[in-house]
Amino acid sequence: MKISELAERVGLPAKTIRYYESRGVIPPPERLSNGYRTYSAEDERRLRTVAAARDIGLPLDAIGELIALDADGMRPCRHLQALAEDHLRDVRSMIEHLQHVEHRLSSIVQLADRPTSSTPHTDAVCPILAVQPTAPHRSELVDAQEVK
Repeated sequence: MKISELAERVGLPAKTIRYYESRGVIPPPERLSNGYRTYSAEDERRLRTVAAARDIGLPLDAIGELIALDADGMRPCRHLQALAEDHLRDVRSMIEHLQHVEHRLSSIVQLADRPTSSTPHTDAVCPILAVQPTAPHRSELVDAQEVK
């Protein structure tokens, strides 16, 4: 099948499928004599797996590992479980951080409408932002995840 048909069947844009190929997440497809890509039912199955893994937020490198294990004839369920456990920890950490951000934003919205004499005087563009956060900054959490 052509890429347009595959794209329609799996619900992904053709551009995304080509991107997954270029990143090595899925193997390159067969090519017809005219250079067009031609896809098999196996390619469709792999792309459905990629789409399902992306839906739960797994990174492309990890998904590529799952696809490679499958291509080698292995059932990557244990590997997926380990990936899911790690990702779940990361998601829970992000949720905790987002709850902190939500609390800070709520405070800022409330304070911004009614500054008081107790609002600190600083060199900040807006003194409300001068209040220091008590949780790690989001970029610190992302940096820590990338170190893994």
